[in-house]
Formats: sequence, C-alpha cells, structure tokens
Amino acid sequence: MHLGETLLVLGALVIFSMATLHLNDSKLENDIKIMETEFKTTAIGIAQSFIEEAQALEFDEVLHDTSFTGFVGTVPGGFTAPASLGPETGETFFDDVDDFNGYSANINTPRADYNVNITVSYADSATITPGFANKSFLKVMVINIKSDFFRDSLKLDYVHSFR
Repeated sequence: MHLGETLLVLGALVIFSMATLHLNDSKLENDIKIMETEFKTTAIGIAQSFIEEAQALEFDEVLHDTSFTGFVGTVPGGFTAPASLGPETGETFFDDVDDFNGYSANINTPRADYNVNITVSYADSATITPGFANKSFLKVMVINIKSDFFRDSLKLDYVHSFR
C-alpha cells in the first residue's frame, strides 16, 4: 500500500467516524426530546386533574355554606378577602376553589417525581390578570409543576368564574 492509499483510508475512517458520532448525537437528542415530552404529558395530566377537581367546587366558601338566594352581603363584597384565600382553619377537604391556594405536594409516579405548587387569587375582570388585590367575579388557579425530568417548569392557569 502506498502513502496515497493510506491517506485515503485514514480520511475515509475520519469521515465515517464523524458521521457516526453525529448520527449518535442526533439519536440521543431525539430520545431526550421524546422522554421529555412523555414527562410533560404526564405533568399536564396531573395539572388537569387538579383543574377538574376545582371545576366541581363552589366559587367561594360563603356559597358553599348557604344558597345564593340566602347569601347575605354584597357580591362580590361578601366573598373571601384576598389575603384569606386558602383552606379554612381545620378544614380537611376542599369545598371551594380558593382552598387550593398554597397547596404544595410531591407526586411520585412509576416513571418520575413531580413537584406541584398551586396558587389561587382573584383576577381583574377586564384583563384576567391573576393577583388582583380586590375581590372580583373571577379567580385564577395557577398550577406550577417541576420535575428533574424536564428542563423548565410547566405552568397551567385555570380561570374559575362566579356563576
């Protein structure tokens, strides 16, 4: 074998090696994206289960205790104060939407662990912006989910309106 042929073989090996490394890198990146999508889909399912639970609850504690026709006070003036949103003292189950305020839990599934944090606040009726300092006919439930298995956190908002 001459020097020219040896250089051609070495050049071919270098090109083949680089192509193989690039292919493996692409496959690995694709596998990571597929797995991340799976974990995010599960996280969305977890968040959706909290939203579905909230949909079945009353808008405010005062409406759970009495019917709206017997409700004493002004609407929305009689609703829970923004600083008091969250479960009532001694409450063991949620009976209105704002009871989710301050909820935090670690949810373990067979494939991954998820950290869930929920806040509930009044929302401005015009802009639907959460964190409104006054009582209104809208409450926004913000669900944040983090996991070591996807790069960023997942955030879902649910707007619950007074009916």
